[in-house]
Amino acid sequence: MRDVLRAWCTAVVMVAVAGCGGGAFEVVPAGGSVQFNGVPVTSGSITLVPVSAAGDAATGKDVGKPAKAELKADGTFELSTYGQFDGAVPGRHKVIYEGSEGAEEGEEEEAAEGVAETADPNARKARKTAKPKVALQVREGTEVEVKAGAENRFVIELVEGPAVEEEPVE
Repeated sequence: MRDVLRAWCTAVVMVAVAGCGGGAFEVVPAGGSVQFNGVPVTSGSITLVPVSAAGDAATGKDVGKPAKAELKADGTFELSTYGQFDGAVPGRHKVIYEGSEGAEEGEEEEAAEGVAETADPNARKARKTAKPKVALQVREGTEVEVKAGAENRFVIELVEGPAVEEEPVE
């Protein structure tokens, strides 16, 4: 009897999670690009977390599921909520960036200006030990509005966060 009940409960949960049409909330296509000092950020991920309206917070109403996207090599992203690239729930969203440890300060400007990498490995080592890494983050309080029937293409500009001290390279 216990096994039958467990199987029935599992089936009910699976149907509830799968739902009809993919999810409990409508999603619309959304994406964009991530930049630091005007240069595309090519690694990391973006998450849009729905923000409750004042009335929703008071009633405890669920306002949607977060959408997530991995950054592509050109710094662009397409959001996914229930399925690959299906978009995000309409409404206001807090923006979260999760990335690598950061980029070495100045590398973005060099890439933008097309400066060639130095051929001298000792010069590269000296430069790496002289500069701490920069943690990139979304500016505090950054939100975007996903709208049904709109293009929903966002440019997310990252800022420097607290420096991460790097051990000297030998």
